[in-house]
Amino acid sequence: MSRELALQHELEHLRALNSTVDLLLATVKKVGTDVTVSKKATDNTSGLLEDWTKILNQTKFVNAALRNPQWKGKSEGESDEENGTALQEQELLETELASLEAENERLAKNVHSASPPKKVLKRARR
Repeated sequence: MSRELALQHELEHLRALNSTVDLLLATVKKVGTDVTVSKKATDNTSGLLEDWTKILNQTKFVNAALRNPQWKGKSEGESDEENGTALQEQELLETELASLEAENERLAKNVHSASPPKKVLKRARR
């Protein structure tokens, strides 16, 4: 009986050990999940911090420009020049488009006129 009691005690000990190992494995899986979540949060925070740094740098630049008494901003002449350049570019593109459309029509007419007329076969009379 003592042998059976020792085996029973060893079985209980092994079950407790298995339970502890199962708990340890579950904890390791949970830690892995938590590390993944933490990494994603860190990556997102890093991206937001980079954006915030860019905003602060831009704010610093604008603040320095506004406090500079010699800075006048964009003059009206520069704006007019940019608008004029854009209009010229648009007119050039419209002219090129009209030219290409005219050439397309001419080629389409040539294709239609170059195709041989359909011949109607007449049956020989008997």
